[in-house]
Amino acid sequence: PPSNCFPNGGFPGWLQKGQISSPTGFPTIDALIHGQWALAGDTVLRIIIPALVVAFGTIAVLLRFVRNSMLEVLNLDFVRTARAKGVSEATVVRKHAGRNSLNVTITILGLTFAAFIGGFPVIESVFNLNGVGRLLAYSVTLTPYDFGLIFGSTILFTFLVVAANIIVDVLYAYLDPRVRLG
Repeated sequence: PPSNCFPNGGFPGWLQKGQISSPTGFPTIDALIHGQWALAGDTVLRIIIPALVVAFGTIAVLLRFVRNSMLEVLNLDFVRTARAKGVSEATVVRKHAGRNSLNVTITILGLTFAAFIGGFPVIESVFNLNGVGRLLAYSVTLTPYDFGLIFGSTILFTFLVVAANIIVDVLYAYLDPRVRLG
């Protein structure tokens, strides 16, 4: 039987009564901590469809960029040189072209991360999930605005986007031998 966890309004009644604490506030992690395996599985199942909705549009765009980048790299001189030396096609694609084509992919992933965050309030509202995005949307719709919550959420989202951009820059330096960190 389905449990009374997200999106139906929180944890089952025994958690709301305070008999067992919610140390993290994340239903899946809290259920695992307390050994509630069925509840943990149920919360994971409730996350799958929203995650797929968020991912499908991005995957389509990302695959198009990966394909175009790979085709562009496969026509460069160093790939033709590797083929002329007799290197197998799998090695050419994996080692020579693959690493160089990932630069565009990593850049696009970093740029779409901000779109992910911008889509959180919409996805959480559509699927009736309680999350940070929905909390931010709720704080803006209150008659007396909750400025502390608005500013805090904005700082959190800004930190996540900046962290994603730093990770992209480090990965870019790792993948591209022409770029050095420093």
